[in-house]
Amino acid sequence: MTHIFVYGTLKRREHNHSLLDGCKFVGLGTAMCFVLVNLGGCPGLVPGRADGSNNFTAYGEIYSVSEDKLPYLLKTLDRLEHNGTMYIRVKIPVLCVRTGRTIECVTYLFLPHFNPSQLVTGGNWQQA
Repeated sequence: MTHIFVYGTLKRREHNHSLLDGCKFVGLGTAMCFVLVNLGGCPGLVPGRADGSNNFTAYGEIYSVSEDKLPYLLKTLDRLEHNGTMYIRVKIPVLCVRTGRTIECVTYLFLPHFNPSQLVTGGNWQQA
């Protein structure tokens, strides 16, 4: 079983969520030492700093995907995220809020340079 961390348009009630059909919702997650930047119609996840404030935590959702569905899902998400040009697929530790366990998750980091004014204060893109 592989876990996926989503923080923007792939979350529940967002327009790309249907791409996660067949994945199981595990719970809400927090990615410490990462921040979200507001790119207009979607967010980007970038490394942040650990200073103990909410401003340097990114909130999202964790999903599990079976190994037989994983190759197709990653191909689909790579295409959506323009893997290698706009975003890059990585694995990061994410704290599952429900269990208190840290889970290694696949996610996508934003690659281009951004303006600090684009930081999502509080770490939740849907509330920005």
